[in-house]
Parts: sequence; C-alpha cells; structure tokens
Amino acid sequence: MKGGNSVTDRLNSLVDRPDVLLAILAAVTFSLRFPALGDWNLEIDDQWYSLVGHRLLSGQLLYVDIFDRKGPALYLLFTALAIPGKSVLPYQILAGACATWASYLCARIAMDRSNVLAGLASALLMTGLVFAHGGANAQTPIFYNPLVLIGASAVVSRIDLLSKGRIDRRLVLGFLATGLAIAFKLSVVFEGIFFGLFASFLMWKSSNSRARVLRNVATLAAAGAAPMLVATLFYVAIGHFDEFWQAIVRSNFDRTYFTPADRLKRVEIFVTMIGLPLALFVGSVALQVINREWDREARFLAGWAAVSILAILIFPAFYSHYALTTIAPLCIGIAPILKRSRAALLVALAFVPLAVAKSGEFAPSTRERSRHASAELVKYVDTELGNGKLVVWGSPSYLHVMVGSPPLSFLAFPPHLYHQLEAGASGRDEVMEVRRMLAQRPDVVVVQENLAKPQNRATQALVAEYLATCRKARKFVLFDHFGDQHQTVYSRCSGTVRQRRIIGS
Repeated sequence: MKGGNSVTDRLNSLVDRPDVLLAILAAVTFSLRFPALGDWNLEIDDQWYSLVGHRLLSGQLLYVDIFDRKGPALYLLFTALAIPGKSVLPYQILAGACATWASYLCARIAMDRSNVLAGLASALLMTGLVFAHGGANAQTPIFYNPLVLIGASAVVSRIDLLSKGRIDRRLVLGFLATGLAIAFKLSVVFEGIFFGLFASFLMWKSSNSRARVLRNVATLAAAGAAPMLVATLFYVAIGHFDEFWQAIVRSNFDRTYFTPADRLKRVEIFVTMIGLPLALFVGSVALQVINREWDREARFLAGWAAVSILAILIFPAFYSHYALTTIAPLCIGIAPILKRSRAALLVALAFVPLAVAKSGEFAPSTRERSRHASAELVKYVDTELGNGKLVVWGSPSYLHVMVGSPPLSFLAFPPHLYHQLEAGASGRDEVMEVRRMLAQRPDVVVVQENLAKPQNRATQALVAEYLATCRKARKFVLFDHFGDQHQTVYSRCSGTVRQRRIIGS
C-alpha cells in the first residue's frame, strides 16, 4: 500500500509540473486536430476570418471596405496570420496552441480548488467538449478563451488582496486580457462586467479608504476598456466612426433574429450540449455547500459560470459554437466533485471520447477527401476565371483567396447577401450590393445548394437571372464539418442586355 501511495505521489508530482501538464494537454489537443490540418474548407467561419485577414493585408480597411460585426482584435490577428500566404496551417496551429493554453489554465485553476488528478480530468473534459462543440478548428472563442481565463485566474488568485481594497500588476494585466477578449467578440463584455463587479464589491467592503478603492476600481475598468477604446479612437481619428459603430453595435440591433419557437429549440440543444458538465457542476456546488467549502473563490467561479450561461440564453440567437464560452468555467467548477467522487471522475473521463466520437468531428478519411475535393474545385475555378472575377454564393468564401480573386462587394460574407435575417444589418442595401457585384460581370459564380433559410428573395432573384446567362455549369461535392456540401460552378457568364439593365450596369 505504501508503495502504491508512493507511485501515486510521484505521478501527481510529475503531472503537477507545468511542462509535463502542458505536454499532456498539447498531445491530446493536437491528436484530435491533426487530421484537419491543411483543410481550408473545414468550417465556414474561420475561412471567412482568414479571407478578411488577407483583404486587410492587401490594404482594405475593416468595417469600411469589408463588413463584419466581430471585433477588430480577431481580424488583426488573422491579418498577421495571412502574411505567410494562402495556407490555413498558421491559424490552425495557433488555434491548437490557444486551445492547449486554455485547457492548461483550466487545469491550474482547478488544481488549486481540488487536486492534481481532478484538475487534469477537468482540463481533459474541457479539451474534449471544446473539440466536440464547435471548437475543432478556429472558432473565435478558441482564441479569446485563454484571455478570459487569464482574467478569471487573476481575480480568483487575488481575492485576499482585493478584500484589503488593493490591486496589483497581475490584476491589471488580467483585466487588460479580458478587455482584449472583448475586442475579439463583444459578448465577452458580460463576463468582463462580472469580473469587475466582483472585484469592486470585495474592495468596497474592505477597510481601505473610499478614495483609494475608487482609484483601484477605475484602474481595473480602464484596463478592461483599453483595447476597444483604442479601436474606437482609431476610427474616430480617420473619420470612419459611423461605419465602426454600425458594424460593432447597430448591426446587432438591425438584423432579424430567430423566431421564439426556433430559438427555444436551439436553447434545448444548448442545454443538451452542456448537460453532463452542468449536472456535475450543480453537484459540485451542492457538495461544497454541504462541506462548508462555499468560500469566496467558489462563489466567484459559480458566478462566472452562471454569467457565461445567461449571456447565451439572453442573446436572441444561438449557434452551437456559442457554448464554447461556458465550457471553461463549468469544467473548473466541477473539480471539487471530481476530487471527492471516483464515480464522477470516471464519468467525466469516459465522456471525453464519447463526446468526440458523437460529434463526428474526428474524421481523418473525410478530411482527406475534403482536401482532394477542395483542390479539384480550386483547379477548375482557376481555369474558368477569364476576367478574374468570382462570386461565391454561399460557401466556401476562402475560394477567393485560393484563386486570387478578391470579393466584388463590401458584403463579402455570403450570408449577409442571401440570408433574410441579415437584411439591412450592415447599413447598406444588400439588393444594391448584389446589383453592383453582378454589374461587374463575374466570369464564375459558385452556388451552394440548400442555403440556410429564410433566404432573401430579392437578391436570390437577381443571382438566378444572372446565372441564366452562364453557358457552362459543373457540380462539385465538398466536405465541411456538417457533411457533404454540394456546389455548382457556373462559368462563361456573359450577361445579356436585358440582364445588364436589370443589374444596373
């Protein structure tokens, strides 16, 4: 028995080493992601981010020359990642590194609340859930989750200091990291506000002078606001604040959202997705309350998890990758029950391969087929581009980069043109944008079948009439993470006198 304990102690001591823990989590993360490396058509969103990065690298200005509502930090990152060339490997490798980093931070925080084995299990569960729920490639939360974890770690490790009404460099840097996460996606502001309110409450209850507390609160608030404030001042300085404000703020109110019935279905899917970690989390909270371990750290972690879930539930739209923001606080929060219950520990560890297998994201043969199919599409479109002008009506938007043909519209993300829910969100008339785009007489139009509904009938009609002038059509099947993706490539499109009159040329 003594020898067994000695072996366990040595293993715990080994895993507790930062380099060993990081190596374990990196091995698991990249083993899951390896089959998809180099596949540029895996996911619709990250190839769009990379397309924007390439356009900004060529001299276009975000929100002014090309529209999206994501934060500027995301696109600055993808601009830097576009420097090496067309390959998607730079952002895929960085995404894997960020996912590893986030799981490592999860493990370290969880270990402080439990033990080495429970912390490792929490991190492995997070790795599997992130991969299985929309994070298999390079979704936005993959890049900003480590920043939020830095902010959370700063608060939870400095609770005693905050209770004295004081702050230090780590807290300031933690709030700055959270502010940078907000500059990736504005929805992180809810977590940032919670971090700020929690820290402010602790300081306000301290015996420190009110003046000193207010200065400390202002310092943390300034650190959190700094990244978006810098971006705002930049657009004010260059005279394009209105475009910036339209993209970042107004577009979220101008677009149409899901119907209540559709939203309810998606919320049900969300609850199902996080069902196991949520159940373990509730059990962990109950266990801490019963054992009188419901201290300030536990309350902070529980509050963070609750805010991350509420931020999704109150938002009038939901996609599966939105759940990525809830996984870290839930997995950290379950560490105490994993420490005390071997059954819970085994369930959590067993769920990792089950979640990955059920998601279908780990599919080496499909990813190999995808690479070949995408290469065939690129080769064909490249031969058909007589005047070098291409329209992608649906997906894959990264085709523009692969064949060296810039998008013909300010609304370069296809759903902004064909999806009715996006009508008017950009501040520009999408029908006029399609008219201008087709007036340039693109040689090739790549049309995806079974586009998301409801569709914009006006823009669809314009494209359909233009396609009637194309003398050649060829079908392709691509393979993204949803499965088969059927495309028709229309080429040798001349436009007619009647068509040109309709599209405003």
